[in-house]
Amino acid sequence: MTTFQELRENWQSLGSDDPLWAILSDPRAKGGKWSVDEFLRTGQKEIDRIFSWLDEQGLKVRYGRALDFGCGAGRLTQALAKRFERCTGVDVAASMLEAARRLGPPQNCEFVLNERSDLTVFPDASFDFIYSSIVLQHIPHPYAIGYIAEFCRLLAPNGLLAFQVAVDKQVPLSHWLVDLKQQIASRVALRTRVRRLLGHPVPRPAARIEMHLLPAATVEQQLKQGAVKLMATGYTNSCDTAFNGNLQVSKEPQYYGYLLSQLFAGVKG
Repeated sequence: MTTFQELRENWQSLGSDDPLWAILSDPRAKGGKWSVDEFLRTGQKEIDRIFSWLDEQGLKVRYGRALDFGCGAGRLTQALAKRFERCTGVDVAASMLEAARRLGPPQNCEFVLNERSDLTVFPDASFDFIYSSIVLQHIPHPYAIGYIAEFCRLLAPNGLLAFQVAVDKQVPLSHWLVDLKQQIASRVALRTRVRRLLGHPVPRPAARIEMHLLPAATVEQQLKQGAVKLMATGYTNSCDTAFNGNLQVSKEPQYYGYLLSQLFAGVKG
């Protein structure tokens, strides 16, 4: 996946095919097997745990307007709406927002379609609280860091930002095999660009859930540039395929599926 349009189209397809499983990819729930009630309960569980963690860090929240970035079917948006005066869920895929509206959100929820690689659909300092979980880990580096910059812009003074990303990967293959994989991927990408330049049709790949890394140092630098003071971090189990909102935050790193996930919380100066 090389372009933002491909990213958007990929999640549009996932949202059309099996939106709840695309968000919580427990193998046992694939094929429309998520119970709606259980799916929404995972959101309530996660929000309860993130707020308990924020409280443990001594971080205070203003319960005005919240943003759920990459809201999908509104799993977390509905849970946040129980705490805030108003909660906005934003997503790149119309199919996901259609699913969110089918799940009967409360009146203080709104869902916004944003098909751009920025969040200029919202003005500066729009939100008191911004949360994003198991979203940025699916977005390639340049777009993910751009969205974090937008979080900083959208946060009101003294507002609180909390989000999760995948920050490291243990590769279970030899360096030779990794290099070979990169060479093959480069050749496929070059072939695709040539076909586009020649005006030839390019076969669309099947929808898939990709994982992308965003190093912790890069995240910290972007927060500093955005005038957001990093207040707390922790490692999470968010990359576990059986995550299902059962959020666990620890001081010690632990890899899930060869991936390391980290949680960041900061306050706008």
